[in-house]
Amino acid sequence: MWFRAAGIGSLWASMEIVLGSFLHNLHVPLAGLILSAWAVCLLVASHRLRPRKGLFLRAGLICAAMKSISPSAVILGPMVAIVIEALCLEAGVKLLCPNIPGYLLGGALAVSWSLLHKVGRLLVVYGPNLVNLYLRLYQLAAHQLGLDPSQHGFWRLVSGLAALYLLGGIGAALLGWYIGDRALNLPAGPLATSLPAGRRFEGRKVDPGQAFHKGLLILHLIIISGGLWFLGRLPLMISAALVALYVLLVSLRYRQGMRYLKRPGFWAVLAALTILAGMLLGHINNASASTGWSWQGARAGLEMNIRAVLMVAGFAALGVELRNPGLRLWMENHGFRQLYLALPVAFDILPFMVDRLAAARRGLFSQPVKTVARIIRQVDSYSTGIQPRTSRRPPTLIVTGKRGAGKTTFLAQAVKALKAAGLEVGGILAVGLWEGRIRSGFDIVDLLTGERRLLCRRGKEGDLPGFGPFCFSKQGLAVGRRALSPERIQRADLVVVDEVGPWELQGQGWAKSLDILVQTVNIPMVWLVREESIEEVHRRWGLKEAPVYEVTAGRKVEDLTEEILSLKNSC
Repeated sequence: MWFRAAGIGSLWASMEIVLGSFLHNLHVPLAGLILSAWAVCLLVASHRLRPRKGLFLRAGLICAAMKSISPSAVILGPMVAIVIEALCLEAGVKLLCPNIPGYLLGGALAVSWSLLHKVGRLLVVYGPNLVNLYLRLYQLAAHQLGLDPSQHGFWRLVSGLAALYLLGGIGAALLGWYIGDRALNLPAGPLATSLPAGRRFEGRKVDPGQAFHKGLLILHLIIISGGLWFLGRLPLMISAALVALYVLLVSLRYRQGMRYLKRPGFWAVLAALTILAGMLLGHINNASASTGWSWQGARAGLEMNIRAVLMVAGFAALGVELRNPGLRLWMENHGFRQLYLALPVAFDILPFMVDRLAAARRGLFSQPVKTVARIIRQVDSYSTGIQPRTSRRPPTLIVTGKRGAGKTTFLAQAVKALKAAGLEVGGILAVGLWEGRIRSGFDIVDLLTGERRLLCRRGKEGDLPGFGPFCFSKQGLAVGRRALSPERIQRADLVVVDEVGPWELQGQGWAKSLDILVQTVNIPMVWLVREESIEEVHRRWGLKEAPVYEVTAGRKVEDLTEEILSLKNSC
């Protein structure tokens, strides 16, 4: 089901790219209505071929996830809109079954939601003054066209627009039903199953130098929601200063995410909005066609601009934090693994769909039903024959052994041999210390630099409470996390992590560093893991295919170095 949804979601995303770019570049009126109606048409037609429960929602999640790593800085709003459109269609077929009434209800809800989403987004970004601005523009236009200039006329126009979206959704669902029937009668067509060199769509990669923090994700949400409430209650200059400070801080931390604010078109819109507000909003209580400059109106325009800048900066920051590899790994380990297995399939299909839709432009105008039916049939044929693929992980060898087997000493000797062979070995070793027959603590060693620091000691010698009887040193933990940072690891041929144990499985220790490494690097790694923790480590970091090397009395260091070299040569 997820692979079928990957095909549908990729088709949806390609339609957004090809048709969306065409409509927005030409500034076609009601572009949102056209896009959402086409989405309903494609989804209903695809569902006719595979009427499965949950298919709409899965396709929406795939499309939204593909949008989440697009180069656009503003992604959260479109992601929410895509998922809710899919939910509306899912609700229609849930309530009335996958038949014509169910599709009509789902289509009407989905396309109507696109209007509500657009209005809600504008109100959130620019505030309630935007309604007054639109009302004033309507009054001026009504005087010129001989229409009713009162507010009743304005709201009748809004009601008519809502009815247009409702009917558009119903019409799109009917067209999708008809196209789906045509697709059912077509033979399964071929669709290329591999990408030419250089054509793989990867979206925006995670910047290895970008720092992430889940607390900042929550903080930005609070700033956006709280800022909208406070801005209307503070003096204009104080509001502008606070937003400018926030933009400065965001731009310093999320340089890639602030590209939207660098576009001249964005500032041109804000300038035009201020001028319009100054000319029109000062006379909002006057229904006549008179206009004139008003500082009161200009102030309202500036307030809208300040809100807009806050929202753009806030959502740009959220867009970066949502790409946190640790957050992605957490989602993958909490019920969203199938989504991430299906995403590579969707990305493989996307370039072909974009090319196919672009090449079929003439057919879309001359024979739209036949052309779309053929494309949907080909996508369905391809996605139903896909074999499962696993999420890519760096090649990893797990070294284990019984307690007291000398695992760290054995691994340290292997590291020494690998360095003698010319390899740059990065990562950490936890060297154990003894007092008599009692383990007294550990020192941390940065393998790339040779730096050694106190990591933990039994009792209360450390700065921080740790795991079991040991207290940990802040400085030692900082050395280890720095040694496992992507910037440092990029210099290495091999990464060693000693150890990954129960503390990491609780999200402490080196857990966050490992979350990032398994998502951002493709350098072979060697993890030292206790026997009883291997299964949980496999599950926690998606390393079920990682081979296990057990340290025993009969093993030689040369055996381990050969295993590691073969792992590196397989990259």
